[in-house]
Amino acid sequence: GSDPHEHDPTPKEIDRLQQADAVVYLRGFQPALDRAIDSLPKRIMRIDLFDGLQRLADDPHVWLSPATMQHMANATATAFEQLVADRPPQKNLADHTIAEHLAGYLASLTELDNAMRDGLAHCATRTIVSSHRSFGYLARDYQLEQASIAGLSPGDEPSAKQLQTMIDLARRKHVATIFFDRNMPSDLARTVAQSTGARVAVLDPVETFTAAQVKRGDTYVSVMRQNLAELRTGLECR
Repeated sequence: GSDPHEHDPTPKEIDRLQQADAVVYLRGFQPALDRAIDSLPKRIMRIDLFDGLQRLADDPHVWLSPATMQHMANATATAFEQLVADRPPQKNLADHTIAEHLAGYLASLTELDNAMRDGLAHCATRTIVSSHRSFGYLARDYQLEQASIAGLSPGDEPSAKQLQTMIDLARRKHVATIFFDRNMPSDLARTVAQSTGARVAVLDPVETFTAAQVKRGDTYVSVMRQNLAELRTGLECR
């Protein structure tokens, strides 16, 4: 429920890490978490999901690509299979194997990827103007262009010159919708929208699930499908 870019693990969270069998993370995305993981006992398996990925410079938002999520799901399952193989058999293990769960999840990610590929194929504009530079991987996968008002961190503030540059770009590209991140202020997006005659809409970077989303049963796939619906409307896709 907190901003992962700036979150510092609490003593309680570090204590939970100390008791873990494995930690799945993105090294370099959250430096405070990296330091906590470096201090953990050697017995705890570390699974860095950046390993083996083709990164876009310093952009950490790899999970906004369903295809990249498939790679990370495979890496996690492989590590968990090794973890289970190294431990004595347990009576309370689930009926389904890790491989079966993986197959089902990969199928849902493939369906999502196909839906996004088809849904974003024919749009009036192919430029996503967003308040936060987090949709680079999504733009890469579906031949879109990302233009962000602020930087990689939601807390970044653009200069007046950067803001004017974005307003000019939105006009030049005939952008009809300016997106802002769920759980973040909409001020910057509204400023650009008011200057260009565009509307505003919400995209979810899937990095700060709220308690309400968890209670509702939202998942990565369901939230990404909501993003697809917003993009189709905002980019005027047919």
